[in-house]
Amino acid sequence: MIELLTVQEAAKTLKTTDETVRRWIVEGKLKASKPARKYLISIEAITEFLEVNQMNTPAKTESNHAR
Repeated sequence: MIELLTVQEAAKTLKTTDETVRRWIVEGKLKASKPARKYLISIEAITEFLEVNQMNTPAKTESNHAR
């Protein structure tokens, strides 16, 4: 089953604000679905967003600090 995050959960994961996550969704930078009134973002969409925008994922960040 695909894990879906709310805008608030995605913002926390990406260490940004809810407004920024919504802007990225509207701009087409972050894939999301909107089955009702709220956007839902898959973990895969967040991973893809981080890779495309060359941002560190939490795992990459931890390994970089270990060096």
